[in-house]
Amino acid sequence: FDQLKWRVSYGLNYNSGGIRQTLGMPFYDFTNSDTYRGNRMINLVEFYNPDLKFEKTKQWSAAVDFGLLDHRLYGTLEAYVKNTDDLLSTIDIPASNGYTSLLQNIGALQNKGIELTLSGVPIRTDHFRWTSRLNVAYNINEITDLYGQDEIRVGSEGYFKVGEPINSAFVKHWAGVNPVNGVPIYYTRSRELVGGSNAPQMIGFGTYNHPYTGGLTNIFNYKNLEVSMLLTF
Repeated sequence: FDQLKWRVSYGLNYNSGGIRQTLGMPFYDFTNSDTYRGNRMINLVEFYNPDLKFEKTKQWSAAVDFGLLDHRLYGTLEAYVKNTDDLLSTIDIPASNGYTSLLQNIGALQNKGIELTLSGVPIRTDHFRWTSRLNVAYNINEITDLYGQDEIRVGSEGYFKVGEPINSAFVKHWAGVNPVNGVPIYYTRSRELVGGSNAPQMIGFGTYNHPYTGGLTNIFNYKNLEVSMLLTF
């Protein structure tokens, strides 16, 4: 080994997540087009939430930097855990409020993973150099708390659910048709059958985000000429 170095770090980050002045307190605006008995009307600019707070993320990480074979092969292996509290998200609210969505601190999220970065110089001569870089990462996340709720509806088809990752796919689990009356039937989360007037539950079927990502870069240098190639997954 030419190099072997350990690193441990801790960080605290605050994120505004789209919070702006008009979302934390009431702001009103005069309208020029709408009048009542000749008087200009005043409107609430947007539905506000006085309890908004910044997202807070705590991160712990440990890494090792290494180099060997006269530094022709070197890289970094790092593992990390991120815990986010007061997660910000826009959720649906009843239209009777005058608005249909509201930015809220909805819960807590955990991200954890491991990353490997590996670089090497397979060929190195006076006029030619081949450098190769590989990056592989594994990351998973989980909603750990929704502040007293088990799930929250987000958008027309999205859900946040405790124990499920962000960007999970939720579907109605089709079980067929009742042969007696032709009514569609579905599975519940406990594998019971429901149909007719009983609304089917939305069941998590995994996440849209693949846990593995990476890339491979090859750079070829011959005198003043450079050619590079990048592959990602």
